[in-house]
Amino acid sequence: MIIIGLTFMSVLIFEFVEKFLLWALIKSCCRRDKVLKDVISKNLDGHRKRNSKTSIMFTLAISFLIFASSSFTLLSGLIQGEVITLFGSDLYIDQL
Repeated sequence: MIIIGLTFMSVLIFEFVEKFLLWALIKSCCRRDKVLKDVISKNLDGHRKRNSKTSIMFTLAISFLIFASSSFTLLSGLIQGEVITLFGSDLYIDQL
């Protein structure tokens, strides 16, 4: 459900992120290309369907990696706890 939720969220905000990135790039590093902003904007609108499919694939891959990483972290903590439980001692001495 986490993966599907992240994918749906990215599909909903993809157009806004696209417009923000265009604005940020035109304002920061591509100042010479300000005249091309309308062309780039029309190009993005024309390829919206293809860009949407690509963003879905990218988001699915990233969200799966995040989910797998959190699962591995959870499993490693579980294994550490089991090892401490099985081989740990009943007393703990802390030296001040």
